[in-house]
Order: sequence, then C-alpha cells, then structure tokens
Amino acid sequence: MQKVYRNYNDLINVLDKTRIEEIKNSLFMKDFDSWVVQEKIRGKDLAILVDPKKDKKSYSIQFALDSGYNFMPIDEFDKNFFASDFVKEVIIPATHKLYESSPSLQEDGFVVHGVIDDNYQKNSAIDGLDFFAFDIWHIGIQLFLFHPIAQFILLNAGFKISNTLFEGSLDECLSYPNCYPTTIKEFSPAGVMCAGNIIRPTGGDYYLDDGFRVLLKNKLTK
Repeated sequence: MQKVYRNYNDLINVLDKTRIEEIKNSLFMKDFDSWVVQEKIRGKDLAILVDPKKDKKSYSIQFALDSGYNFMPIDEFDKNFFASDFVKEVIIPATHKLYESSPSLQEDGFVVHGVIDDNYQKNSAIDGLDFFAFDIWHIGIQLFLFHPIAQFILLNAGFKISNTLFEGSLDECLSYPNCYPTTIKEFSPAGVMCAGNIIRPTGGDYYLDDGFRVLLKNKLTK
C-alpha cells in the first residue's frame, strides 16, 4: 500500500459518507475509537524539509507550498512566495530550535507540515501573518510522529499549534459544532470565525486500504 499525503485543504470530508463508513468499518476501529477535534486554520499549506548532512551538525532547510513535496531552497522560495520575510524571521528560527532540541530527528531528517493563516487577506480585521504547525513526518521511519509527542516538540521549539477542543468517539467528534468564534487568542478580539474542524485519531497514524491517511475535515460552509 502506497501512503498518500494530502494537503490540509484536501483531507477526507466528513460529508463523504462513503469514506466515513469505510473508516468505521476499518480494522483499526475495532479496538480503537478515540478522536480529537481541533480548530481548522484557513490558509496556505507549507511544508518544511530539514535535511541533515553527513556530519549531522549541519543541515539544509527547504520549503514546499503543495502536497507534491516540490521543495525549494530559501533563495528560490523568495521568488515564489510573498511571505518569505516572515519565513526567515519566524519559521526558520523555530525550525533551527526544533532540529537542535530533537536528537531523534537529526539522523534522517524530517518534514514539518502546517498552514500559514490567511487572515492577512484584504478586508480582514487581522494584520500580519502566522504559521500553525500540525504534524512532523519522520523521514527515517516514514511515519508521522505520534500526535501528542509532535505537539510537545513543536511547542517547545516555538511553533504555534491548533487548539484541541474536544476528545471523544468518532461519532461524537463528527457531531461537534463547526461554527464558532475562533479559539485562537490573537484573532478572537477581532470577531473572526473559525474555518471548521480537523478530526484526527489520537492513537497513531492510520491509513485506508487505498493509502489515504485517516484525517478528516469538517469545514465551515459560508
């Protein structure tokens, strides 16, 4: 089975009843039904590749704006992305800290997946940029890190993460409201609404038979 990474704007939609039934009937659900709801961040996907050199003391950092892993060095990234100054001033320092504080990731490298929020768009009440990290892909073992561990590592490095709002069964998480004022404190004074929910299993990284990762979106519809 080839694992398929889909970006956060193209996750399994909770309205896809066929997919939801497939998840409920999957083998991992027989012994496991613990899920969390997290606030979905609207914005542009960003993947950060950290590739260690042979001496493990130096490493390169590259960026991709899609799920195809078309990574670019920072010089090329400057030419393709308007927020390159933000990346240099905020994201790269946090990435350095993550690498230097995580020996288990230094052997083979890793990819941080996240979203640059789009509250900077025209007519928005929010001025400025922010990056929210969601996952760490361990290149050596070809798996996403156990999510609570990834969250701890990301927070320790200075990354922001999406808030966990609820934990329960899949049905309970599917029923959780997807329309509420954002829980992100930097945005909430401006009356910004959330973009919906991300629903993920707490027990690990699971895939359907066709390789799609079990990660759901319950998007707020306008």
